[in-house]
Amino acid sequence: MTDAPSLVLRPLKGLQEIQVGRELLRRVLKTSDAPSTGETDLQGAKGGQPIGALEGERLLGVSRATLEVDDANPRRVPGQRLRITHLAVDPEATGRGLGEKLMAVQREHAIGQGLQLVTWRQDPLDVRLAHLSIRKLGAVSRWVRRSGDGQADGLEVEWWVRSARVQARLAGTGSGLELVDALEAGVPKLNTGVLGDDGYLRPSGGEQPPDGAMALVEIPFEFAELRSRDLRLAEAWRAQIGEILDRAFALGYWLTDFLWLRGERHPRAYYLVIDGERQLS
Repeated sequence: MTDAPSLVLRPLKGLQEIQVGRELLRRVLKTSDAPSTGETDLQGAKGGQPIGALEGERLLGVSRATLEVDDANPRRVPGQRLRITHLAVDPEATGRGLGEKLMAVQREHAIGQGLQLVTWRQDPLDVRLAHLSIRKLGAVSRWVRRSGDGQADGLEVEWWVRSARVQARLAGTGSGLELVDALEAGVPKLNTGVLGDDGYLRPSGGEQPPDGAMALVEIPFEFAELRSRDLRLAEAWRAQIGEILDRAFALGYWLTDFLWLRGERHPRAYYLVIDGERQLS
């Protein structure tokens, strides 16, 4: 009996592997809402070779990062950092923690270069990515990136790779608050999804800004399916979440956790925002 090939995380080598990586990105990153800039070029940026997750000759996932300096934007942390430009996992390989493993390699690279911060942009309505980046990796967000026409274009995410918070999350010892705990403690909701007859949540509330130590922001659990069925409803959710988070961030709140309740017929998912001055000082 031949042993199954083991998983290997390493830089992609040669034009053939780079091309396979491009094809994986094109297949997975179907829109600009993907966990990257949406670019499919794996070459030509500073910061090193793309990292692949390979099982034998099969490429299951790929990530890419570039060195970045941005001192001009007052909402960005000045100085050099590593920016994730690509992250994609083959849909047939989901549930194996490959995204977390690929990001762990990027963390090692950042630390090896003496960096404190890794950043990226992500869709705030992507539940799976929120669970990975905010919940499991311990990343946070403090502002919403806007496109040229002023529309919310994604969360700007900060991953402070040397922090005790990140180390605890990666070790599985710092997950902290669960959704049931937050609900039982009376953490206020800034919005509430109302379930329609078609099984999809409709956005409601969201008019009042947060004014306590923390608050919950609900997002639809299956946004990709909702968008394919009802684009107008999906855009209503996108507009509301962008406005709620923008308002909270302007008041000094940080997005620090992602809480969800699975195992239900209609799962619910929430971001947790906390008063940065009150909780982090």
